[in-house]
Amino acid sequence: MTPGQLQDLLKIKQSLGIPDPRHGLKECELCDNDEWRPGVTCQVPARSEPTPSPDAEAEAAVKAITDQILAQMK
Repeated sequence: MTPGQLQDLLKIKQSLGIPDPRHGLKECELCDNDEWRPGVTCQVPARSEPTPSPDAEAEAAVKAITDQILAQMK
């Protein structure tokens, strides 16, 4: 399970009233925890490429569409 999936599972368990001592731990505490996962260490993969900047034209189109939808909802 990925750390995100484990967080989701813990949230579901909490909503169902099922206690779990891992609830509230940070993501890195969940994967790098000898009590829960003996011998496992948390390793965050390095980013190979920087995140590209948003496309200005696409952003403008999204804003225009959003503005139109919000105007119609009024």
